[in-house]
Amino acid sequence: MADLLKQRIAVLGFAFKADTGDTRESAAITLIRDFQSEKAFVNIYDPQVPRDQIWMDLQEASPHLSIETSMPTSPFHHILILNYSFRS
Repeated sequence: MADLLKQRIAVLGFAFKADTGDTRESAAITLIRDFQSEKAFVNIYDPQVPRDQIWMDLQEASPHLSIETSMPTSPFHHILILNYSFRS
C-alpha cells in the first residue's frame, strides 16, 4: 500500500450494497482498517448506516478515524466511492 501517513481519505458509502444499511461483509471495513494502520485520517459518510453501526463494525477505531454524518467538505487527498447512490 502506498504511504498514507497523514493523508486525508473520504470514504463515501459503507454498506455492502447501495441504498441499504446492511454492513455485513462490507469491503469498506477492510479498506478503512488498512487505512487506519497506515495512519491516514479517514472520514466516512453513508446516509443509510447509523453512526453507531459504523463504530461497532470498526471495533479498532483510532484517533485517526472520524465519522461524518453529512457530506464531507474538507479537502481530501483521496476519495473512495463504495456502493454509494447519489440522489439529486
